[in-house]
This record gives sequence, C-alpha cells and structure tokens, in this order.
Amino acid sequence: MIPIIVSFGVLRTHGHLLGFPRPLQILSPAAEATRLAQIRNEYPKESRRTERQDREKKGRETAEQYRLAREHGLVCFDLFAPLVGILLADSGRIRRLVATHYPFMIFDEFQDTDAAQWNAVRLCGEFSTLTALADPEQRIFDFRGADPERIQHFCDEFKPDDYSLGSENYRSEGTEILAFGDAVVARRFRQESYSGINRVTYPGNRNQAFFAMKSNVLNAIRRLKRSKRQSWSVCVVVPTRQMTRRVSDYLESGGEGLPRIAHTATLDVEGIVLAGEIIAYMMEPCDPSGGQGELVDLVCNYYLGRGGGTPNATDIKEGTRLRSAYAKYQEAVEAGRTPSATSIAYKLFDVYRTVQDLRIFW
Repeated sequence: MIPIIVSFGVLRTHGHLLGFPRPLQILSPAAEATRLAQIRNEYPKESRRTERQDREKKGRETAEQYRLAREHGLVCFDLFAPLVGILLADSGRIRRLVATHYPFMIFDEFQDTDAAQWNAVRLCGEFSTLTALADPEQRIFDFRGADPERIQHFCDEFKPDDYSLGSENYRSEGTEILAFGDAVVARRFRQESYSGINRVTYPGNRNQAFFAMKSNVLNAIRRLKRSKRQSWSVCVVVPTRQMTRRVSDYLESGGEGLPRIAHTATLDVEGIVLAGEIIAYMMEPCDPSGGQGELVDLVCNYYLGRGGGTPNATDIKEGTRLRSAYAKYQEAVEAGRTPSATSIAYKLFDVYRTVQDLRIFW
C-alpha cells in the first residue's frame, strides 16, 4: 500500500488536475463516519445484508466520498490509492517527481494490498526502488480486496531479490508462540501443548473471574519485570465494549487486596476522537453565546460518527433531536423569551458556559 505521506502529498500538489479544489484536506475516519452515517444507517447490519445491498451501499458511499472531495476538498483515506493511481498513470512527469522525492519505498504488510493500492505501487516502481515486507499467512483484509496472489504479482512485476525471514523470531524467542499462532490460523493443532502458551480457566462467578484475571495480570507483570527486558507490555483482550469498561474499572480499582494497575483501555477510536473535539472546543476561550452553533455541530457529529462504519438509529435520532432542540432554543432567544430549562440544548449550553467561566485553561 502506498504510504499516506506520499499519496496525500501527490494529491495535494496535483489534485487540481483531476478537478479537485485547493487546498485539499484529509477526512479522518471519525469525520468520514459522520458524513456517511445517514447512508450506512439505511442498510441492515453486514450479517443481514444481501449481495445486492452490499453493492448498492458501497456504490452510494463511494459516490458520496467523491462528492466530498470534488465539492469540499475533503479526501477520505479510501480514495488515496485510486486517485493517486490515476495521476501516476496519466503523467510520467509526476512519476519521476515522486521518485525524486522518494527514491526508496518500503511497503509493510504488503499481503493486504488491494487492487487500487497495487496499481499505485506498481506505477511508483517504474523509477523508485521498492521493498515489500509480507507474510501470506497474515492476510486479514480479504474483505477489502486483498489478493492472495499479490506477493506473486510483485515478484512477476519487479523480479526482486527474495529473502525469507520465516525462521527468525525476535518477539518471542525461546517459545512456540509462533507455531501456536500458525495452528490457530490453520485450525489444526499438531501438539498437545506449546511452550510459552498457558490456558487459564475462570469461575463462572463474576467476582472470582475478575479476581483471577487481575491476579494473572499482576503475575505476568512481575514475571516480565524480573526478566529485565527493556520494553514489554501485557494485553487483556475482551469481546465487547461493555466488558472493556468493566475490566478497565476493575483493573483501576484497589479493592480485594490487589493493587491498582495503570493501563490504557482501547475502544473504537471514532467516538474517542469526536468526543475529544467537543472537549477541546469547550476549552477554547470564546464568547459562549457565539459558539453555540459550532458546539451543536460537534455534538451532532459525535452521535452520527461514534459508531464508525455501523451507525445506529438511536444515535442518529439523538443527533436529530439536538438539532431540533437548538432550533427551538434560537427561536425563543430571537423572540425575547427564556428558553426552556428542560431543553437538551439549554443543558448543553449551560455546561458550555460553566466551562468557559472557569478561566483556568488560558
């Protein structure tokens, strides 16, 4: 896949040749989710969609992505490779300019390259020296067009020197974790046990299960500290967002004779990013009465985009409710009436005014 810094640089400089305005801006995944929420919400969940609905949904999403780029200069990540591919294919001069700036390119996880990305990579290889790092058994983006023959495509196109690092293991040397991972992928376990792999079961009782989980995390931390490694990490994987919050709260608690464990809880990034934009805006020094409309937009964006590629009707309804409440709030203010204190807009602006009155951020 062509690096983001290369592809957006090409688009920003030469995008006008495709009819796009200047300047171009990257539309983050969170912002893209906000813009496409209405379209995505019109279709069932992925497991319930028909092939026809999948094609229709994808077509409408792509059309909206191109509209945002042409009319507003907002470019989604999914458009980088197709658009750069068009520019590189149509202009040998641009291909040479890219090679002048990037004579050597390294592509990691090359096995997950889709058709548009491969086309851009192939064109870059005319004048640049390319290095592809790939593991055919770690292909995880088949649903986005990754081709199992992509590594062979690269070999056929560029006749590269081939180096196998399959026997090298610096991450878990002295264990059979790599063999276990291969067995999981292949769904074929050839051994009864694997060195470095332990299985611990937990009681059905919630408190006992959480206590056992935290105890094992603490034991793992002690073991890693004794190993004198310069860098290490412990990961707790859970199946749902709700479980993430519950496990995080328990790790943070200091009850039952176990110490608190400093950690970072990782959830879907879209909601975090959009919530961060709201908090940052509230902290900016400005007249609260003059920034209400922008604040409403940010909160509505949060509801529309926090579900990422799978928005739900409840969030969209909540965003619509806030906009309606804001319209009524404005009508009351313009008519000289006091807005209803029970209005969601009134409560939002009350919080905004409280934050602005703190005057501790500037």
